[in-house]
Amino acid sequence: MKPQSTVNRTTSPRRWLYILGIVTILASWAIYFIRDGVSDVDQLLFNDAKSAWNNSGIHSYEIEVLVTTFQKDRYVVSVRDSEVFAVELNGTPLKRLHAFETWSVDGMFETIARDLEHVENLNSGNAGPETCEILIKGAFDTRFHFPRKYLRFEIGGQNQTPDVSWEVTRFDRL
Repeated sequence: MKPQSTVNRTTSPRRWLYILGIVTILASWAIYFIRDGVSDVDQLLFNDAKSAWNNSGIHSYEIEVLVTTFQKDRYVVSVRDSEVFAVELNGTPLKRLHAFETWSVDGMFETIARDLEHVENLNSGNAGPETCEILIKGAFDTRFHFPRKYLRFEIGGQNQTPDVSWEVTRFDRL
């Protein structure tokens, strides 16, 4: 008697193309970021950079940040006396308070701190079943120590934007 069904263990060509596409994207990201001094961000690197930034005495600045998700957006954030007072998105002034803080240097440090906490919770077993692994890479400015480049890549999660990166394209101390 023949078995009624057999399991086909071969992988379809479509799946191989998908895997090749993912590997190509990850490799191109790695080459782009590694060549520019980007490395793993851990708590020690983060603490050193944040401490150096806090000790820099910079309280007024204008920063331009290129943010890449599924599209590229350019934010220009103006900070006076450690308070954000203006933000532009792609040349258009924003009114939402949330956007004011996110792309300031302090806001970028807060984002990295949340990601590091996420990684720590996952590594210590304190994460829920919906928690996914994330890859964090970055580089801090050698003079003023703000987050110059950052890459956050979500592995296996349900996030609509599994990879987010930013790069500071201009920083003017005022």
